[in-house]
Amino acid sequence: MKSSKLLIASAAMLIAAAAAPAQAQLGGLKPKIPGLGGGGGSASTVSAADIDAYLDRAQKNADTLTWSYELVKQAQAGKVDIAALAAKRKEYLSIPNPKDRNAKLAELNKADDKSSAMTEQSAGDIEKNIAALSPAVRAQVGAALFNLAIAIPRAAQLISEAPNLIKGLGTNPAALGNIGKLKNAAGLLASQVKSTAQIAPYLPKLMSAAKVKPPVDAKTSKTVPLDGIT
Repeated sequence: MKSSKLLIASAAMLIAAAAAPAQAQLGGLKPKIPGLGGGGGSASTVSAADIDAYLDRAQKNADTLTWSYELVKQAQAGKVDIAALAAKRKEYLSIPNPKDRNAKLAELNKADDKSSAMTEQSAGDIEKNIAALSPAVRAQVGAALFNLAIAIPRAAQLISEAPNLIKGLGTNPAALGNIGKLKNAAGLLASQVKSTAQIAPYLPKLMSAAKVKPPVDAKTSKTVPLDGIT
């Protein structure tokens, strides 16, 4: 029950975070550049390794969040098709440019956002659909729900980290080119939180239906693979 209450509390935080678009959070943030106002130059407190580590964490979380949510949405519709999801992910991974891949994920997020909203009734329908699944497929949906309980709050945390990274770039010319990458990554996460936060309050009940225990701590728990998809 304690874990369930924590998840519900996280949902409130996530919805608040989703209300402010990524552009509003990040659009006005720029490192101070000598000669362009805003004070003198400053040394960078963020290294290229810091940026690479952030982008790697953001990309992995975005990937986990997308495909876990896609699987749960299939369960909501009562039509779980692992092969179709695997094919969709294979198509996504075939896109060579990272920015274009993120745009594809954002496209999926928007489609999910327009699909049936998550309510008490729809959550109840998902519970019934989960109960009707075979044990193997139910386990996969359970894994997706477990991942969402980790990846949704982790996305919110990653969004909150991006502004400090941008500010920490200082006047390091070598790092200035990464501002766009940071904004793009955080913007994708923001769109995902907006699309998925509505399910957060119902995760405890849904995980119970799938016979899955909630993660102990979203900050330290590890997500699990989705067999046949990731």
